[in-house]
Amino acid sequence: MDFTIQLPAMASNKGQVDAVVGILEEKVTPPNRKGIQLLVFLKEYALDWKGVSKAISENLKGVPGEYVNTLHAPISPTKPNELVDLRERASLRTVLDMAEFAGDHGIGNITLHSNAVTMMSDWDEKYSLESRRSEDRKKILDNLARVATVYPYIHFGLENLPLPIMGDAILEPSRSPFEFFMTESLDIVEFARELGELGRNLGLCLDVDHYEIYKAKAESLLSKYGLDFGASDMDKEGLRGLSLPLGFPESLGELVRKIRLAEGNIFDCQIGGYDGSLWLPGKQTFREGQVLSDENMGEEIVRGTRGVIGQFPGCNVSIDVNVDEYIKRPEQRASLDYFLAKVDDL
Repeated sequence: MDFTIQLPAMASNKGQVDAVVGILEEKVTPPNRKGIQLLVFLKEYALDWKGVSKAISENLKGVPGEYVNTLHAPISPTKPNELVDLRERASLRTVLDMAEFAGDHGIGNITLHSNAVTMMSDWDEKYSLESRRSEDRKKILDNLARVATVYPYIHFGLENLPLPIMGDAILEPSRSPFEFFMTESLDIVEFARELGELGRNLGLCLDVDHYEIYKAKAESLLSKYGLDFGASDMDKEGLRGLSLPLGFPESLGELVRKIRLAEGNIFDCQIGGYDGSLWLPGKQTFREGQVLSDENMGEEIVRGTRGVIGQFPGCNVSIDVNVDEYIKRPEQRASLDYFLAKVDDL
C-alpha cells in the first residue's frame, strides 16, 4: 500500500527530532516511507518566530530530506486567538509564515486547525446556528483560498475535531469549547468538497480518533431521542448550543468514500488508540491518543486507516499518541509496531 508513516515531534526540540528519526530508522523499512510531523506551538511562534524558525532549521540539519514532509501549524483549539483563528485576517500571516518556512525546507504538507472556537457559556441562542456556521465557513474558505493560490505546491490539510473539544479533561460542560463544523459526517464531506473546488492543494487531515469520538456520541443521542430530537433534548444532555448530528453518522469507511465521491482530498490521517467510551457531561470518560492495541479499538482504527489509504494513495499516516517520555517514546514504538503488524492483514 502507498503511504508514509509519520511520527510527531516538537520541531524546536532537537532531542525530540533525533529520537523520532531513530525510531523511524529502526522500525520502518521499504516499501513504507518515513516522515516527521513537525509541531510548532503557538506560544513559541507568537514570542519569537524568527528565532524559533532558525532553531528548527538547525535541528533539521542531517535529517534526510524525504523525512521532513509535514509541518503542523500552531493551534489554539480551546481558546479563541486571532493569530490562528482561520476566521480572522490576522491568521493569514501565521499560515503564510508556516508556508514560507515549509517551502524553504522542501516540506510538502501543512496541517491546520480552523481554531474557530466558541464556548458553550458564550453561546447566544438568538443567533441562528446555520447563520453562524455559514459565516464562519465563508471566512475560513476565503482565507485558505488566498494562501493556496500563493503556495500551490504545498498541501494544506484542515483537521477535524471531536465533540466536544477537551471532553476528556473538562468537567464543567459550560466550559467545553466546540466548533460549528468539521465534526459531523455531512459537514466534513461538504467542507472537503468546497476545499477541493478552491484548489487541489486544499483538503483534510482526517483525525480518526476525533471522528470516532463524535460518532459514538452522535449514535447514542440518536438511539435515545430519535431523528427528531431538538434543542430541549440537548439541554437535558448538558449540550446546549452544540450542533446536532445530521442523520446517523457514517462509518469511517463510508465517510472516506463520500469524501472521494465529492472530489475532496485527504492528505494526512492521524491515528491513535481510543477506548470507545462515550463523552458524558461533567465526567472525565473517554480517552483518546492511547497506545494502539486490541483493547483501544486498534483493529477498527487500522482497518479504517487502510480504507483511507486505499481511497487516497500516498496519504500520510501519523501515529498521534500521548507521549510521556519524549526521547525513548515507548508509546509511539508500541503503536507503530501494532500498526505495521496489522495494516497488511486487515
